[in-house]
Amino acid sequence: MSRSQSRPTLTYLINALEYGGAEIGMLRLLSGLETEEFDVTVVTLRGAEPALERDLPDHVTLEQLALDEGVGVGKLRTLVRTIRAADLLVGSLYPSVVVGAVGGTALRVPTIFSWKHNTTAGGRLSRLVNKLTFRLSDRVLVDSDATRRLISEWGIGDQRIVKLPISGIDVDDHPPADHIATGSDVRIGTVGSLTLQKGYPELLACARRLPEYEFHVVGDGPLADEIAQGPDNVVLHGTVSQDELQELWQSFDIYFQPSRWEGLCITAIEGMASRLPVVASAVDGLTESVVDGETGYLVDQGDIEGYCSRLTELATDPDRRSQFGTAGRDRVQAEYSAEAFAATFREVVADATA
Repeated sequence: MSRSQSRPTLTYLINALEYGGAEIGMLRLLSGLETEEFDVTVVTLRGAEPALERDLPDHVTLEQLALDEGVGVGKLRTLVRTIRAADLLVGSLYPSVVVGAVGGTALRVPTIFSWKHNTTAGGRLSRLVNKLTFRLSDRVLVDSDATRRLISEWGIGDQRIVKLPISGIDVDDHPPADHIATGSDVRIGTVGSLTLQKGYPELLACARRLPEYEFHVVGDGPLADEIAQGPDNVVLHGTVSQDELQELWQSFDIYFQPSRWEGLCITAIEGMASRLPVVASAVDGLTESVVDGETGYLVDQGDIEGYCSRLTELATDPDRRSQFGTAGRDRVQAEYSAEAFAATFREVVADATA
């Protein structure tokens, strides 16, 4: 793969370094790789959250193009230079995957990977752009079997599609919940972008039906005002630091993910790592990470009565919460650990460059 005798250059192109599953997954992957494996550069089309920039490994170079503030000759030169220097170019999220696949092909990058993180097909133009992007890629990395099936339907050969859950979780970083609370002391938590995709209207409907429990929402996004004006038993924390988030994980008793669609839901897996039982929609990648009746419950998406029934069942049964939580934490250690993530990525690189 390398154009020289030195370690190969890995360039990771992403929209921004901000709080999101794809971005956190990238940080965990790069942290799991050995320093001597790759010469790593991360290129953001926009910018980077200072806290996440500090989480980058010391050996990683960060290029922030800030294209949202204007496109100039100097920024384009930087983009071309970093792409041209890559032995392996990884694109994550739209439009970075398009820039990576098209630019990498034009600049003759030896190996190009593109991520597809969810099961949204988009409109006709979006599908055409995705198809072109993935056909120019040596490998298309997907987070779930549901996403793999979608890509296959677009005519991308199965040999180029690789399931690689973008998790990389160290369970030691997630102090386990104790599950002592019952009744009105139970705290139901959820973490993520405050968008319709994550099912926040459904969460608000459940909160109205279950006023005896607290619903804690962590994150920011377009629905922030609607959630802030919701029932009194809904607590909106907004964006928090990683230290604050770890404290919140430990304070929750149940993790709730009523998503309308998902690829791999990293926060549901983080909930399991924190020994929390999960109540989630039976959609896409959630059906692969959450084992119904073992690590939590899967409910038909939008079934408010079903969500409330399962939440109440767990809220009133701390022993079951503990049982599900322990099984979930064990599952994360076996299937979604940092070691497993980095090892699979190495295998994919070796196969693509053989």
